[in-house]
Amino acid sequence: MSTETELKLGLAPDAVAALLRHPLLANPPRQQQLTNTYFDTQDLALTQQKVAVRERQVDGLTLLTVK
Repeated sequence: MSTETELKLGLAPDAVAALLRHPLLANPPRQQQLTNTYFDTQDLALTQQKVAVRERQVDGLTLLTVK
């Protein structure tokens, strides 16, 4: 149904230290458990229109996304 595009970026060896000092990387990584449920009609009308409706549960929150 959907296509994901992967973007790979290069980093010069002498830039690694500066990157690791960036404020967005100051906190250690944490794990999250995501639960995703995708919705469509029985005749796949949303898929045919290249629309996705997703319910995601993360950290006690429920997010509804239409793409």
